[in-house]
Formats: sequence, structure tokens, C-alpha cells
Amino acid sequence: MADEAHLAILLQQGVTAWNNWRKNNPSIYPDLIGANFSRARLDRANLSGALLQNAFFGKCELTDVDFTSALIDGARFHRCFLQRALFNKASGANCSFFGSNISDGQFDDSRFPFAFFDDGILEGASLKKADLSYSSCRRTDFRRADLVGANLTCASLVNADFQGALLEDCLVFGVSVWNAKLDGASQLGLVITPEHESSRITVDSLEVAQFIYLILNNRRLRDVIGTIGRKAVLILGSFEEGKEILDSIANSLRERDLLPIIFDFPKPEERDFTETIKILAGISRFVIAEISNPRSVPLELPATVPDYMIPYVPIIKRGKLPFSMLTDLQTKYHWVLSLVEYDDKESLLQTLDEKIIKPAMTKHAELVAKRRGT
Repeated sequence: MADEAHLAILLQQGVTAWNNWRKNNPSIYPDLIGANFSRARLDRANLSGALLQNAFFGKCELTDVDFTSALIDGARFHRCFLQRALFNKASGANCSFFGSNISDGQFDDSRFPFAFFDDGILEGASLKKADLSYSSCRRTDFRRADLVGANLTCASLVNADFQGALLEDCLVFGVSVWNAKLDGASQLGLVITPEHESSRITVDSLEVAQFIYLILNNRRLRDVIGTIGRKAVLILGSFEEGKEILDSIANSLRERDLLPIIFDFPKPEERDFTETIKILAGISRFVIAEISNPRSVPLELPATVPDYMIPYVPIIKRGKLPFSMLTDLQTKYHWVLSLVEYDDKESLLQTLDEKIIKPAMTKHAELVAKRRGT
């Protein structure tokens, strides 16, 4: 329980009297454990070194308050105004700052493991070497904040805003950063291995850190990635009137232990799909491109083929004319294979192995051998 005499000076005599008392009694560490400061106005109060465990600050005015080296474990700061507050070297395990504005605050060398900063504002704050391990920072505003050397081990940064922030040399093992905003953030030397592990693996992106962590610690995910690289086949086309053909190709590939990925272009061409196709092509063993419709695939192939040395098998319904640039692509890029014509679904499936799968697999093996220099 809080020392009633200490509490009376702060709440009854006011901040000026309190600060004078602190100045005249530098050896006393105020005991304010468990105190209720709901709606208190304590701007510029000197609470450095104070014992504030489990104290409650609800909707308080705490601008420029000095909490340096204070013990505030379990304290709750709910929707408080804490602009420019000092928390350097403070200890606040399980502390909650839910919905509080701590813009331009200072947390250097502080310890706030398992703390809650959800919906808070830490814009421009300094958190150099702060321990935020296992903390929850969902939807927290860290714009322009300095987190150099911070410990973010297993922290939840879902929907957090790090635009323009400094995220360098941070410990990020097990971090969750889904949908975080990272535009303009400096991300260098992020350590993805556990804090006390002798070997260190570093990356330069929070999102990459999360992905690499998942790969290293999830065998199933590694197996999935390996399976995609070995078996994925991207099928491109606009099958407005012949979706049955699309499904038939996909089913036939599944029967051959391949993994079809279908990109069915919508009827109206309203946007550029190049980036999406590049991503899908980059994880595929080969691509089957149905080019009968001149408004779909032909518009994307010239933008994707040069960047990915993987087999492309163009197919077209007999009687249709291929787009004009196909011959140029085949001449410049030997991984664009011969055009395969088909009359209907049955004829296409009958020649699927001979004219599509086998040539694509042969070309894939050739390209792999070339990359390996064999």
C-alpha cells in the first residue's frame, strides 16, 4: 500500500510542493504502490525512482513527468496524456499504456517486458535498448520513433505504424508484424535468433525476419515451400467461355502429382496484373499460358518472361491467331516453348504429357543444369 504521507503531499499539496519536497529529500524513494491517480493532473511531477507498482493512472495529465528509474511493474496508464514523459531505466513489467499518448517520450534502457501499448501513440519516442519483449503493440503509432537496439523478442506489432522509424540492431526473434506499416523505416541488422543463442542470424527487414523465423522453426512450412518449388505449375488464361478446359488441365496436373495454381483473368481488363503474375511465376516449376484471348495473357507475358528463366508453354485454340510478340519472345528467350494448338478439351488432354508437361520438365532440367554450370 502507498505511504499516505507521500500520497498526501502529491495529491493534496500539488506538484510544486511535491517537487520541492523531492529536492529537499533526495534519499527518499516515494512509496506510491497501488495508488489510484484517476484523472489526476500531475504535469511535470518528479516521480523518478518512485515505487509505483500496480498504481492506476486513468485519463491522467502526465505531460513531462519524470519516471526515470521508477518501479512501475503492473501499473496501468489508461488513455493518459504522457507527452515527453521520461521512462529511461524504468522497470515496468506487465505495465499497461492502453490508448495513451506518449509521443516524444523517452524509454532508453528501460524494461517493459509483457507490457501493453495497444492503440497507443509513441510517435517520435526514444526507445533505444528498451526491453519490449513479449509486449503487445497492436495498432501502436511508432512513427519516427528510435528503437535502435530494442528487444522486440516475441512482441506483437500487428497493424503497428513504423513509418520513418529507426529499427536497427533489434532483437526480433518470434516477432509478429502482420500488416505493419514500414514505409521509410530504417531496418538494419535485425537479429532473428534467440537472445542468448551464441550464433546470430541477422536480416534487414521485419517482415523478412518473421518469414525466416517461420521457415526455421516450422518444418511443415519448409516442406510446403519445397513442395511448391518442385510441383507448382502456374496456369494463366481467360476462360470466360471455357472454364471446363481450365479445370480439366488442373485436374490432369493433380493426377500427375503436380500442384496447379490458376490465375483466371477477369473479363474486363481493369488493372495491371504483372506483379501478381511475377510472384506466382517465381515460385512455379513451369507456366502454361492460354493465349486465345488477346485481351488477357498476351498483355502480361512480355513483362514477366524476361525476368524469370522458367519454362513457359503457350497454348491456343486452333483457328485463333497468337499475339504478334510471341515469336519475338520465343526468339529472345529460349524458355518460351513452341506453341501448342488444340481443338477441344479432349484433344488437349490427350497431348498434355507429350506436348506440354514433358517439354516443360525437360527445359526446366536444362535451365537448372545451366544455372549450376553443369
